[in-house]
Amino acid sequence: MGSASSSMSSVKLHETRPTMTSTNRSGSQLPPSGQAQVSTFSLPQSLKDNIINESVHADTRESATDRNEIITRNDNISNLKTDSVDENYEKTSQSLFEEDRLDNKKEEDEDTSCSEFERTLSELDLSEAELQSALKLFKEHSKLRKDMKKATECMLSFKSSSHMRSLLKELEQIFFHLSHTERTTFGDFLSCLKFGKESYAKYVSFLRAENSEHFTDSFIENDENDNLYIVQILISFRSLWWNFSDCSIMFGSQLVSEIGIIQELIHNIVSLTGVEGNKLKHSFTFESAVGILHNLAKLPGSRQTFRDMKLVEILAKFLNFENQPKVTMLVLMVLSLIIDEHQTHLLTSHDSVFDLMMSLTKRALQFANHRCEGFSVEELIQAMTGLSRNDSVKSVLVQKGILNLVPSILTEGNEIEKEASVKLLWELSFDPRNKVTIEKNKSIMQAVRDLSKNINRKIARSAQGMLWVIGMEKDKGLPDTKPAKLPTEKESKPSTGHVMVSYNWSDQKKLLEICEFLRNRGYKIWMDIDNIQGSTLQAMAEAVEQADVVIICMSEKYKESPNCRSEAEYAFCLQKPIVPLLMQYEYKPDGWLGILLGTKLFFNFSGKYPFEKKINELTKEIGSRGKFLDNQSQDSTDGPIIKTVIPALDKTPDAHPQHAFHVKNWMQENNLTEFVNLQFLTTEHLQFLKKVSLRAPEFYYNFMVDFISGKVSSEDLTRLMLVTNALESVPR
Repeated sequence: MGSASSSMSSVKLHETRPTMTSTNRSGSQLPPSGQAQVSTFSLPQSLKDNIINESVHADTRESATDRNEIITRNDNISNLKTDSVDENYEKTSQSLFEEDRLDNKKEEDEDTSCSEFERTLSELDLSEAELQSALKLFKEHSKLRKDMKKATECMLSFKSSSHMRSLLKELEQIFFHLSHTERTTFGDFLSCLKFGKESYAKYVSFLRAENSEHFTDSFIENDENDNLYIVQILISFRSLWWNFSDCSIMFGSQLVSEIGIIQELIHNIVSLTGVEGNKLKHSFTFESAVGILHNLAKLPGSRQTFRDMKLVEILAKFLNFENQPKVTMLVLMVLSLIIDEHQTHLLTSHDSVFDLMMSLTKRALQFANHRCEGFSVEELIQAMTGLSRNDSVKSVLVQKGILNLVPSILTEGNEIEKEASVKLLWELSFDPRNKVTIEKNKSIMQAVRDLSKNINRKIARSAQGMLWVIGMEKDKGLPDTKPAKLPTEKESKPSTGHVMVSYNWSDQKKLLEICEFLRNRGYKIWMDIDNIQGSTLQAMAEAVEQADVVIICMSEKYKESPNCRSEAEYAFCLQKPIVPLLMQYEYKPDGWLGILLGTKLFFNFSGKYPFEKKINELTKEIGSRGKFLDNQSQDSTDGPIIKTVIPALDKTPDAHPQHAFHVKNWMQENNLTEFVNLQFLTTEHLQFLKKVSLRAPEFYYNFMVDFISGKVSSEDLTRLMLVTNALESVPR
C-alpha cells in the first residue's frame, strides 16, 4: 500500500489509484523498482498547471588534434625526441596544475554552496539540532542538493503562500525521479525541515478557508468549486504524506507525533462508514487515509496509539464488502499490523475475509505478473503472516486451505514470494495442531528442507526456523512444564553457565549498555549482535542450553518475531529461569508472550525510570547465576560471548602458549580464510582484540567491520594497542 500513484487516463481526481509496490491497482505496470509514480491528479482544464520544460544545454568540446600533427618535424631525430619529451613533461605538469586548481575551486564552490544553504535554512523556524541535521544531509548527498534546495524553497513558501502549489507539485515529481534509497534520504531531509508539522498547520488553515473542518471527496468532485487552487494544495499535502511515509521512518515518525494528522485521517474513514462499496473503491479520501495509516502502522510505536483511538474497531466495519475485494484488502493490510490478541474476534467474525485472501492469492498466481485486483502474491502472503501473529488466526488460515497454496509458491515462486511464504509457515507452525498438519504434508516439508540450504540467507534462515519449531519438542524430548523459578540471591549458587540475552535487534543499543554493566559486575554474557543475519539456530539452541538465566526483552517487535519466539519458547521448555525486561514504553505483552511470562516481575528499561535504579534491581534479581567463578578470569576463553558475523575470537592464542601459534593456521582451523586481512595480524594483535571483544563489544564489532573492509589497517591496530597499554600505567 506504500505510495500513491497516478492513473494518467483519469478525468476526475477521484479516479486516481494507489499502488502497493510497483504496479497500480488496475494491474498495469509502473516503472521499475525505485521509479514508482507519484500522485498526479487531473484537475479541470482551467486549473491545469503550465508545464515548464527545462532545456538542457550540453557542453561541446573540440577533439584534441593529434600531437604528431602539431609537432614540427625536425631532421635531427634525437632533437625531435628531446623536444617531444620536454613538451610532454610541460603539458603534463600544466595539466596536473590545472586539475589541482579545478579541484580547489570545486571545494571552494562547495563550501560556498553549503554556507549559502545554511543561511537559507536559518530563515526557517528550526532548532540548532534540526538545522545541523539538514545541513549534514545536504553535504553528504551532493546529487540531492538541487532537490533539497527546492524542498527548502517550498517550506519558505508556507510563510507567504507564494508559488506554494507549483512547489508542492515539484516535490511530488521529485519523489517520482528518486531511487528508493534517495527517497529515504529525501524523506529524512523533509523531516529535518519539520515538513509534517508545518504542512499540517497549512492544511488546517486551508480547510478553514473552505469553511470545512475535514477533507472530503466533495472537494474533488465539484468542478464548479471556486477554490480549486486550495483543493489541489490539500491533495498535494496528503499525497506527500502518503508517499514519503512509505520510505522514511523519520518522516513517518514525525507524522505520528502530529496527533492532529492521525485524528484527521481516522475521521475521514469514520465519515465514510456506510457508504456504498463501489463509491469507496473510487474514493481518494478513503484510499489516501488508509494508505497513510498503513505506512504509519509499520512503526511499532504508533500501534498502541491507533488501538487507543479505536482504529481496529472502526476498520472492522469495512470488512463486509465481499463484492469489493480492493476495499476489504486495503483494510486487512492495516489490521494485519495493528490488531492484537484481544481484538481478533472482530476479524474471525467475518469468516469470508479469509476466503477472500485465499481466492485473491490463487487468482494472482494464474496471472503472469502474479497480481490480482492490484495486490501481489507477496503482499497477500505478508498480510496473512501479519494476521497470523495472533494465535487464534493461525488455525483458521490452515482450515481455510492455505497449505494447499503454499507448495507451488515454495517451488515455483520468485525469491520474494518464497521468503514471504516460508515466513508464513514458520509463523503457522507455532500452533500445535498446525505443527502436526504441516509435518504430515510431505511436499511442504521437502520444499522447506530444500530451501533451508538456499543461498539466499533470509530464505534459508526462515526455513531452518520452521524446521526447528516442527522438531523442537520431538528432538529434545522436552517436558511440557513451566520454567524453573528464579532463585533469590541467597539461594543462587555460582556455576559455569552464562546469562543469555534474547532480544529484538531494534533494542540493541540499550541492551549493549545493559550487558556492558553486567559484564563489569562479573557476569558472563551471551548476546547475538549480528541482527540475525549470520547466526544459526544451532548456536541459539546451545546458548539457551548453557544459560543459567535467560533475559527476555519485551517489546511489540519481540513478540512479532518468530526468531525471538523460538528462543523464548525453547528456554521455557528447558525450564530455564527467565527474567523479563520491558523495552517499549507502556507495552503490555499479550498472546504467547503474555502466557509465557505470566505474572513474572519485570524490570522497566523503557526510559520511564532511571537506568541506574533498574540495573541495580536487575543485578540483585539475577544474583550469582551466570557469574565468573572466583578462579576464572574475565579474559579467559570461557568468558562472555558476544556472537557476531565478525570472526569470533574465543579460540585466539593464550598469553603463554605451550605450542607455537601461527595466524594462518588459526584462520584455516576456524574457517576464517575469507577474511584475508586477518593474515596481517600478529599473535599480539589477536590477544589484544580478544580482550577488546570482551570489554568493549560494540567498539570491537565496529572496528572489525572496518578492518575487514579495509577502512582501517593492522598499523592502526598497533597504534591503538600502544595507547591502550600506555593507559594501564595511568594512576587511578
